[in-house]
Amino acid sequence: MIFQRTIPPSYLLDSSTAPGPDSLACKVLRQQKALVGVCRTWHTIASPFLYDDIYIRRAGQLPALLRALEGGQTNFGDHVQNLTIYCLVPQQYSNQFHQDMSRVFHLCPRLTSFAYTSPCRLPTLNLPPLKPSLTHLKLSDAIQHDALTDALMDVCSELVSLSFQVPATAGVMDPRLRFPRLEYLYCGITAVTRTYLAVVEQWFMPKLERLTFKLNGNPVSWSGDLIATCLVSFCRAHGKGLTFLHIHPEYWWSMAKFTIAVQPLLDHCPALEHIVLHPRTAPPLTHPKIKWIDIWEPHVREVCVEEWTTVRLGLTQQAFPSLRGVRTLGAAMAALTDLPIKIPPNLVLDFADTFECKFLDLLVRHDPGSLRCIEPEWPEDASDSEEDADFVYCSEDDLVHMDGTVSDDSSLTWLESGSEADSDTYIERHWDAGIET
Repeated sequence: MIFQRTIPPSYLLDSSTAPGPDSLACKVLRQQKALVGVCRTWHTIASPFLYDDIYIRRAGQLPALLRALEGGQTNFGDHVQNLTIYCLVPQQYSNQFHQDMSRVFHLCPRLTSFAYTSPCRLPTLNLPPLKPSLTHLKLSDAIQHDALTDALMDVCSELVSLSFQVPATAGVMDPRLRFPRLEYLYCGITAVTRTYLAVVEQWFMPKLERLTFKLNGNPVSWSGDLIATCLVSFCRAHGKGLTFLHIHPEYWWSMAKFTIAVQPLLDHCPALEHIVLHPRTAPPLTHPKIKWIDIWEPHVREVCVEEWTTVRLGLTQQAFPSLRGVRTLGAAMAALTDLPIKIPPNLVLDFADTFECKFLDLLVRHDPGSLRCIEPEWPEDASDSEEDADFVYCSEDDLVHMDGTVSDDSSLTWLESGSEADSDTYIERHWDAGIET
C-alpha cells in the first residue's frame, strides 16, 4: 500500500507524452526503478509495481524486455498486466518485432491489457497475433483496414473494453464481429470516417454498458447535423442497455463553429445514469434517469464560454428528476479519456470528501462539482537567460526512461542507456555487484 502511494495511477498518465525526455510517465518510471534499487527486500516488494504497466517507447526496448523476462530465476512475466507500444518500428526490424511480441505474450500469462497507441504505422501494417485472453484492447488510427479486423478477430470473444479509431475504408471491416462480453466501447471518428460507424453499428454487443464517442479532427469539417446523424443511428441500435455515455472533445480553435445535438442521443438511451457532455452541447437537455452529469470545460474563446454557461445552468433537477450531481472537468485533462470512469462523480459529494493526487508537477484536485489539474507555479524571478542556461535537452538518466526493468535476481535492465543508447544496446548490472552481502 505504501508503494502504491508513491506513484500516480496509470490512468493519469497520457501515453502520447511518454516519448518525451521529461514526461510524467518517464518520471514515474524513475521512481519505480528507485524503489526497486534500494535493497533486496524492496526489490522483491517493488518489482510488481515496475512490471505491472510497461511502455515500449523505442523498438530496441522490446528485445531488452525479453532478455529481462527470460533470464534469471524470477519470473517477472507474472507481474505484467498492461503493455503499451508507443514507438516507430523500423522496416528492418519488422519481422523480429512480430517474433518478439509473440514471445512477450507467451511469457506474460497475466497480461490482460494491450495498447498500440503509436501514430506510426507498422511496416507490414499488421499486428502480431494477439493473446486470445486479452480483455482490454486499445488501438490508434495507425491500425487500419485488414490489420484492425484481424486484431479484433483474435480477441473479440473475451474483450471487455475496446478503444479504436474507425478506419477510413469500410469495405475491409467485418460487420459480423461478435463481442459477447464487451462492456465498454470507445470509438474515435472524424468527419470522413463517421459514415463507416454504420459498420460498427452492426456488431453484436449484447452487454455494452458504457460508450464513448471521440470527435477527432478540425471541427471546421464538422457540422451539428452530421454529428447527430451518425451518432443517433448508433444509439438507436445499442442505446437500450447503456448506463454511461461520453461525447469526448478534441480541442481546436474552431470548436466554436458547431454545436452537438445530444438530446436525440438521450432519447435512445433510456437507462442512462452518467453522461459526460462535450463543451459544445446544444441546449436544452432532459432525461428521467440520469443521476450524474460531467461536462468538459469550454474552449478559451469567449463565445464558447457564454454558450457553455447556458448549457451548464440548464442542468437542473427540473430537467433531470433523478439528478444527484453535476461536475465540470478541466480542459487540460481532455487527453485522459477514461477519467470520468476512473474517478466517478460520486466520490466527492461535499467538501469533507475533497482529495488531491499529487506527484512532482502533477496535481489533480477533486472538489465538490469540479475535477481539474492544477498548473504548477512558475518561478517569479527566473529570467529567460537563466532558464536557457540551466536547460538540459536530454540527460543520461532521461535516456533510460521507459526502459527500466529488472532482469533476474540481478539486474536493472531493459535498456540501461548511455553512450550506446543509439544502438539500443543494454548493459547488465548484476544485483550482487551493487549490494554488500
